[in-house]
Amino acid sequence: MVTIVSSKAFMMMHKPWYEHPENPERMAMVINAVEKVGYDVQWEEYVQDQDDGLKIAEKIHVKGYIDYLKRMQNKAPCELDPDTYFVEDTLDLSLFALKLSYEASMRARRSNDIYLVLLRPPGHHAGRAGKAMSAPTQGFCILNNAAAATISFLEQGCRRIVVLDIDIHCGNGTEEIFYGRNDVLNIDIHRDPAYFYPFTCFPEQIGKSHGEGYVINLLLPARAGDDIFLELIEVVETIVTSYSPEALVVSLGLDGYFGDGLSDTRLTGVSYYTVGSLIKRLRLPMVILLEGGYSRGLEYGVNAFLDGISGHKAGFKRKTVTPILLLKEYLGIARDIIRRIGWLEK
Repeated sequence: MVTIVSSKAFMMMHKPWYEHPENPERMAMVINAVEKVGYDVQWEEYVQDQDDGLKIAEKIHVKGYIDYLKRMQNKAPCELDPDTYFVEDTLDLSLFALKLSYEASMRARRSNDIYLVLLRPPGHHAGRAGKAMSAPTQGFCILNNAAAATISFLEQGCRRIVVLDIDIHCGNGTEEIFYGRNDVLNIDIHRDPAYFYPFTCFPEQIGKSHGEGYVINLLLPARAGDDIFLELIEVVETIVTSYSPEALVVSLGLDGYFGDGLSDTRLTGVSYYTVGSLIKRLRLPMVILLEGGYSRGLEYGVNAFLDGISGHKAGFKRKTVTPILLLKEYLGIARDIIRRIGWLEK
């Protein structure tokens, strides 16, 4: 069973004053998509109280960055960087999203159930001090919701947590936050960052110290289709099964969907259904948080994903293919990563 949580605030607040892909309309689009096919949404009342959110933010981000956001609230509307706008209510909504993410883990742990939180702004590019791992911008993100959900699981006594990020852009902020830990296994499937934002999260970036081997970056080439994505999901299942996690946090990016707008990848419902099916098989306390997705992914990818979790029969006929030379090259990269993860053999 999956409980879908959201708030009307995400459809009204944090509005850009110019044309921008991360806007309230995308939340209305995804809510309409899930309700149209019969999924119920549990509405959370928005409360404008920064204190609880700030206490959670302090567990994730450095004080200097939090203080910076408070100063920017007084200067809004403004831009934190060329990608990331900031208006008068941005910090309030971001702290509310952070709190929902944190509390979703508490609910999931108590019920041993799955919580899908449809929220914005996204968070996985936000590192401890904003920009993460030498990325040029924060990529629309303010505070890291996936980190909040993960820390909540840790505080409840979980000692092995998987963070699975399937946004087409690497969750570099989440990777940075947990880069030296072995109680959080971060697996990220994303477009090859050699020529794609955030231009970091390469296969050789595998964690450090006790966390070496606990960051796994699986790459998709340009024009990647369902075929290579499905192969990588099999790799993910092998790794997750070996790790035996106690909880799972999913950064659900839907922007890899064919024609969504910010990528050249060609994933269809088959890919998102397969991820949902994997999640169903894992049978773990789980929090799923919306990250990217700007048009077709929000309309079609989300329901394919939910159908996979719910065990509905797949009705997808289309399966896109990756150019054969790229397919072989990138599957070879994935195999090399597996060979380098020493703990898999222990």
